[in-house]
Amino acid sequence: MLRSLPSSPAALTITERRFYNEVHSDGAPRHDCQGILFVATVSTACSQQGVRMVNDLLWDEFQEAVSQKLIRHRSIIDVWSKFQEAHARISRAIAKSVTNCGCIEIHAAKNQVPPGGDLSLEELRSFMDDHVDGHLCQNCREVIEEEFGRLLFYTVALANIVDINLYDILIKENKKLAALGLYHLS
Repeated sequence: MLRSLPSSPAALTITERRFYNEVHSDGAPRHDCQGILFVATVSTACSQQGVRMVNDLLWDEFQEAVSQKLIRHRSIIDVWSKFQEAHARISRAIAKSVTNCGCIEIHAAKNQVPPGGDLSLEELRSFMDDHVDGHLCQNCREVIEEEFGRLLFYTVALANIVDINLYDILIKENKKLAALGLYHLS
């Protein structure tokens, strides 16, 4: 889908205005992307700008779609409880992958770190285990993906209610991770 950028930012949606401000930072029209907003196609002439813009639009489009589709459970209490339910359904789907299907196994034990404490953080990483053996079968993967989709839907719905743009949060968190590197210690 292609849409020409209007000459005035007043005629833009919030998402388009964010991109317009990036492209037209000095207020003067620029044509480094031929004055066209690419939603699903990225021009090779402005691929770096376009990739960022497409990612931005995908998040914003999803956030807008959730806002439009959420009709019956619009109360923050409803959304909050659905968010919690979605989280619990992910836990249940993973548990069923272990107990019903058996495609993955959980073997939890204390991570064994050599004594002495003279390991770098990178070396320490090699001693950490996720305690999961095996791989999700196709059926379990589909169920868990569906549950993550539901959790994402209600995460976005909750963000919409409190007027938070999740793409902006993603950018902020990514900057923190880049700045802190291994010292983030999550």
